[in-house]
Amino acid sequence: KRVVLSHYLYRVTTQVPDAAIESLRQEARRLLSLAMWLNLKAFRLTNEKLTQVLVGSEATATVKFYRQSYERGYRLIKQLEGEMLRYSADIQKKSLEPDESHQLSLLMRVIQHTMHAVKDIKDIEHNVVDFESHTKSYYRTLLDRFRESNQRFYEALLDVYLAESVSLEEFSDLMTNVQQQYERLLGTIYQTVDKKSLDEVMLSTFSNVNRELYSSQRAMLLAVGDLRGFPSEPAVPPELSQSPALS
Repeated sequence: KRVVLSHYLYRVTTQVPDAAIESLRQEARRLLSLAMWLNLKAFRLTNEKLTQVLVGSEATATVKFYRQSYERGYRLIKQLEGEMLRYSADIQKKSLEPDESHQLSLLMRVIQHTMHAVKDIKDIEHNVVDFESHTKSYYRTLLDRFRESNQRFYEALLDVYLAESVSLEEFSDLMTNVQQQYERLLGTIYQTVDKKSLDEVMLSTFSNVNRELYSSQRAMLLAVGDLRGFPSEPAVPPELSQSPALS
């Protein structure tokens, strides 16, 4: 028997589009919370505020999810995404009002950005494992910088995510901070190279981890922004050719 991971879907028939869209919105918020947990877990991190959100959830499946390994959690979140996409496809078959179509489009973007953020971290999770087991101290030092960056980001993101109201200016400031942190970490990586601590292969690896971390954090912010109804901005990656910022 197939286990259904969604908590809010299928309680409401898609024959009633406005109610179905609201169910999808609640599930999107749950998906986002689980994605935050998974991305922190990849770096062996936790967040007490997020833990309380998950443990305090009325969804039994959420509590079970919270106890999974990273690999199992990744597979489960992919399944949940599939359930949400199937449900949204059923909604799209109905005759929708313009506002309903707009709301559904926003929720589809939330799902897309959230899974983009999850996949970015999945692509570098094995690097984190490698860095942890390495004997050279600067591997651990750079890993610690990545972990600190992720910890601070999710603390700030949760404040925006859980607050009753957030201004566009506050949201934009956090987006700017993500960009600046990417540049600071890139500067640290290049300084390590200058000290002849990193060879070309590891320079490429650490730069890639930094880039994927930035991409993931940015996608998470865009997902929260779409939930908040903030205007989207074009996905322009940072220019790696620019001189790295010194830290």
